[in-house]
Amino acid sequence: FICIDEFSVTPLQILLSFNKKSYSDDDSDKEEPLIGMITKAIGMVLIDIEEAPLQIKTPLLGNTFDRYGGIVDKLKKHYTSELKRQILPMIGSIGILGSPVQLFHRISNGVQDFFDKPTQGFLQSDLAGFQGILAGAGSLIGNTVAGTFNSVNKVTGSLANGFSQLSLDEDYLRQRQKTRTQKPKDAINGIGQGVTSIVKGFSRGLTGLITKPIEGASKKGFKGFIKGSYQGISGLVIKPVTGVLDATSQTAEGIKNTAALLDGNQSNQEQRIREPRAFYGKQYSYKDYISFDAIIYRHLYLSLIHISEPTRQAEISYAVFCLKKKNE
Repeated sequence: FICIDEFSVTPLQILLSFNKKSYSDDDSDKEEPLIGMITKAIGMVLIDIEEAPLQIKTPLLGNTFDRYGGIVDKLKKHYTSELKRQILPMIGSIGILGSPVQLFHRISNGVQDFFDKPTQGFLQSDLAGFQGILAGAGSLIGNTVAGTFNSVNKVTGSLANGFSQLSLDEDYLRQRQKTRTQKPKDAINGIGQGVTSIVKGFSRGLTGLITKPIEGASKKGFKGFIKGSYQGISGLVIKPVTGVLDATSQTAEGIKNTAALLDGNQSNQEQRIREPRAFYGKQYSYKDYISFDAIIYRHLYLSLIHISEPTRQAEISYAVFCLKKKNE
């Protein structure tokens, strides 16, 4: 038996984000049936969660006297119950639904500032009170606009991710994914990226109608010609529509980032504090974070098939990049 006088664990607060990459290097040579293609596109739309607020409470085990197995069962029951309680916040953070949790959070912050800032200001002086009114109104407007356009961004972005998957064009998916990593900083930048997405969508759709059947036939003969013909014909519709959806998403994100500045809080702007982690081998295995590998991976990961095992000599680290050889 084990006697526990007080069991204290820090509550867990997690912002969970998850989305599936639209293009996988391992799938480039795989033939996918129509039903699988549609299922994958639907999955791209539904499995898109951003900043779901998960809060796991501390288990209460004070003055407990029980067997080891009994204590473990109590902890399992507690955390299982807490995880079930997080289902609604996760659903509320799905992109295709417009991330209503984030929308509510932003608007509630704006309403709170609208009342709190003037009150705090008038407690100091009349001038500070009027400044508080302006700051509170700016926060309410900024958070409302930012929350609304954030929802527009999530809905159109999720639809674009799923719709583009129907093209079966690996090169197009890779190029689009690379473009989507460049986030607009403000409204002007967002509009500019949006116009570029529309132009590229129509141009890729028109040129693909001719080039894709030829490329397919040169690589895989008649079978490649059939696939290339599908890519060209479907791309004539899918790529322009995806370009319009991407343009809407990028413009909305740019407006959101501009509106977020009205409350004077620069922390609303996403700022990376380190390069994204590199994954190794064809299985994308997880290893300790290596800053050098992360920097290289950041710049080359879209054209990179995988990073081989890093080789170290003393304090020098370097990575060998292996490109996948296409079958002739």
